[in-house]
This record gives sequence, structure tokens and C-alpha cells, in this order.
Amino acid sequence: MRSAIQDAGITPASLQLEIPESAAIANLAAASETFAHIKRLGIRLSLGDFGSGFCSLTWLRRWPLDEIKIDRSLIRTLSTDRYSRDTVHLILELAHTLNLHAVAEGVETELQVDRLRKLGCNLAQGYLFSRPLDADRAGQFLLHHLARQQGV
Repeated sequence: MRSAIQDAGITPASLQLEIPESAAIANLAAASETFAHIKRLGIRLSLGDFGSGFCSLTWLRRWPLDEIKIDRSLIRTLSTDRYSRDTVHLILELAHTLNLHAVAEGVETELQVDRLRKLGCNLAQGYLFSRPLDADRAGQFLLHHLARQQGV
């Protein structure tokens, strides 16, 4: 990783690596060691699909995470299922307590955005905002939206 970062001429802090919760809990000791190595390199670390598995709060506290991404299965039923809404609320409180960013994955409707805002979530990703893009199209997308925000 270090040589790839150097070869690309980028700073490690400009990268964020996302590891799915299921991969992290499959081998807790290896995950801890890998996460520590990634953080020593200066790369930001995100735990994806959070809430879909059985991640222990003990491990969540020990891992050097910057962010957790709330699993899309909870977001999909946010407006119709009290369990999902309560679980998302608890995950957001946990993230804030642990000084982690929390991102809602799989946001597809304005109603979901509204519910997430009311629960205190201010970061989201999903098809509502954009489908996956290659590097060129992602650059164009960002430039277009930055220009709109600046009124250009």
C-alpha cells in the first residue's frame, strides 16, 4: 500500500478504505492488525454495512475507525419499520459518542433523507444522489455540483 501511494503521488489522508463489517468480524484478530497497519499509513478507515452483522461494541471501540456506514437494509425500511428507525438512531448515537462519522448507505428517496436528518444523520450515499461513476464521470459530476453550489 505504501509504495502504491508513493507511486501515485498522493497523500495517504486523501484515501479512505472501506471494509465490510462481515469481513472484519470473520477474523477479528486479523482485522485488528490490518486496521492498525492501515491507520499507521495515514489512510482513513470506514466500516461498511454496519448493522448487518454482529459486530461487538468492544471491537468497534478498539478499532481505529474514522467512519461507520449504516447498512442499506436498515435505510430501506427506515420509514416503515420502527425497529429500523430505532436501530439507525442508536447507531448514530453510538457513532457520535465514539467520535466517528456515520454515513447512511443506500439512500434512494427524499423521505429517507428527511427521516435521516430528523435522526441527526448528515452524511448519506445512494442512488438518490448518483449511480456509481467511473473516474472521468465522477470528476465531471463533482465539478458540475460545485459550480451549482457557487452559483456559477
